[in-house]
Amino acid sequence: MSKYGEAAVKTVQYLKENQLESPKTAWEVITKEFFWEGTASQKNKAYGLKALELIRKNPDLIEDKKTLWLETIGHEKKAPNS
Repeated sequence: MSKYGEAAVKTVQYLKENQLESPKTAWEVITKEFFWEGTASQKNKAYGLKALELIRKNPDLIEDKKTLWLETIGHEKKAPNS
């Protein structure tokens, strides 16, 4: 799974553990652990936020990385980063 996928999974866990209402706030906290500020492209950020949204709707996607990735990218042809 890519770092963005891992960040999405950790963001959901962080939301639950800290009882936050804002996925955006949790995403910002978690991604600062994975990446230094300002390095992620807007598109990759969008992928991470989409993955987070999908996981919140269907937590089973945490265990199905391939489906999570495919649903995150939609119709785009893009390989996950390693």
